[in-house]
Amino acid sequence: LDDYEEGTCSTIGVTSAASSHVEASNRNVYYTKVGRVVHVYGKFNASNLSTHFGGTHIQIHGFPFTSSSYGNSSDILVAIWGGSFDWWNHGYPSISMENNQTTHSLYIHRTSGTQYAQPTGNDVGNGFIQVNLDLIYFTDA
Repeated sequence: LDDYEEGTCSTIGVTSAASSHVEASNRNVYYTKVGRVVHVYGKFNASNLSTHFGGTHIQIHGFPFTSSSYGNSSDILVAIWGGSFDWWNHGYPSISMENNQTTHSLYIHRTSGTQYAQPTGNDVGNGFIQVNLDLIYFTDA
């Protein structure tokens, strides 16, 4: 293995395209990179998303490597609970891995009705949420 690395995702958190603020506490998120494959796992907390991001769509920021140029539309299931948003009754939360990015949009894929929705800070509210990650993606780095 001539391309192996592991570390801590110390900047990961919730943000929006309209803000430079990243909201997170109690970050316990780690990564292992072998060749082009990146495994990210752990959890972090966030709160006050309505105050920080209002009606803008929320995103997960701070992945340790940019996603590959083939990342678009790769949806990865994530476990989120808390806040005033009823995550699982609306569908299932996922991250859409956009090409060549370290910030990725959060979606709710619905089981009925519209295909998906992008939750906003106002949807989630100001309560505490926990974001749990255990995902693999590819990088060109």
